[in-house]
Amino acid sequence: MYIRLPNRVVYFWILLVPLCLFAPTLLGSSNLIGAPISDLSNGVWSLWHFAHNILHGNLNSCDAGLNHPNGGCMLPADWTGLIWMVPLLLTADPIVAFNGTMYLQTVLIGLGLYLLHQAWFPSPSTAREFKTYSPSALAAAVLVQLSTVVRTGLHNGSTEVLSLGWILMGLLGWNQVLRGYSLGWLLILPVIATSWYGVVGFAIVAFCQFIVHVCTQSCSFTRTSRVLGGFVIVLWGVFIHWTLQYSNGSGDLLRIKGAAEMDSVRRTIGSADPLTYVVPWSYSSPDFSDVSRFGEQFVHSAYVGWVVVGTCLWMLYKGQRHWLLWASALMAVLSLGPVLVMHGEPVLVASLGIPLPYFILEQLPLFDHLTLLYRLSWVPIVGLTCLATQQWGTRYRWVFLFLAASESMIVSPVRSLPDCTNVSTLEVLKGIKEPAGAVGFYPLVGGRPYMMSQLWHHQPMATTLNFPANTAAIKILEAMRQNEDATEQEFRR
Repeated sequence: MYIRLPNRVVYFWILLVPLCLFAPTLLGSSNLIGAPISDLSNGVWSLWHFAHNILHGNLNSCDAGLNHPNGGCMLPADWTGLIWMVPLLLTADPIVAFNGTMYLQTVLIGLGLYLLHQAWFPSPSTAREFKTYSPSALAAAVLVQLSTVVRTGLHNGSTEVLSLGWILMGLLGWNQVLRGYSLGWLLILPVIATSWYGVVGFAIVAFCQFIVHVCTQSCSFTRTSRVLGGFVIVLWGVFIHWTLQYSNGSGDLLRIKGAAEMDSVRRTIGSADPLTYVVPWSYSSPDFSDVSRFGEQFVHSAYVGWVVVGTCLWMLYKGQRHWLLWASALMAVLSLGPVLVMHGEPVLVASLGIPLPYFILEQLPLFDHLTLLYRLSWVPIVGLTCLATQQWGTRYRWVFLFLAASESMIVSPVRSLPDCTNVSTLEVLKGIKEPAGAVGFYPLVGGRPYMMSQLWHHQPMATTLNFPANTAAIKILEAMRQNEDATEQEFRR
């Protein structure tokens, strides 16, 4: 394969910039990156649980530590995160290992985008150039590391969102395949282990690039490339089939949402409000402080930034076109969902929703399993950032980079993200030393650090992945309530 690796300057910046987001975690070993009331607890538990099992030689996906006393089966929420979590857990406690995993995933995003930018916008290969670096690619890498997709992924505890770096490496591999390097398929293989939103975005971007490549250049795949490509596609298909079958099997704890529930999420909080792409300052849609019953602190945003958007609009005004522009526009439209949504509610005209293109796609396989469609905004964020940084001339490139970075830190609606969670209060759970039984939780509300508590008490839990109490725990709570009601009635007598 033909890949120009970064030099020391590039590595310095893509290692340094993420520290702006992770700075609070450096102040104490009990600080976790992510909001207190979010998916952070589940994300930490999932990475720790599977990494811990791997290190102890337990590759069985079924476990008795959850859903006591029956146990159950589950799959990792973030397969690629385990690549970092397993070795880090050998040398650090789970909190430091988790923060380190998220940091390394963010670094990989910068590295992946730097390499991908060079592949999308190749420049003449001179002896002098190999000793330097691509300023445009470095600017794009830094801006995406500070972008909305990274900030919200860290803040929401959605660890699988941070697998974006592997998707970018997959797109780099696809670029290599189109240029005749069959080994590029090896970079494409891990994409399936990222997330459904990553796979869909990858597939659509790769298809757009393929169409343009076929229309502008001759395209032929070698026999080796066809064999490797077929092997990768078969593995993808097997993995998808296994995951879907596993998720719907008896004894599983994944419990994919029903069709009606997924339709509802896509038409409310799951789809992107179009204004979140462009409205700065404190625009939050949906605002979870209003719509959440449990005070959850999720942030769903797709803000790109006016420095980047303005540059791309200037491109259009000057008559410049690039396939990335149309791929970004397509994915931005798909991220809006099957109907137009604003503030977590469908926009109605004469009591009817306004249909959008995803309305047709949502009945197709794989597309029907996507609910948080705002996550597809990673494509326009990456695509438009690459286009903008490529347009900034040599003379004013660093001025535009400074303005775009300042906008991310000062003007963006997600400028204060991600939050940080101190978990030192959970250390008291080390005192739970019961030889039998299980740990239950109350109150039954979402987003609390219930799952994560097992890092300290190491006891079975009477809970499931998506609800803080299983059948056994609910029976106990109902019995306690009945006993409390009986005591209260006796007292009144």
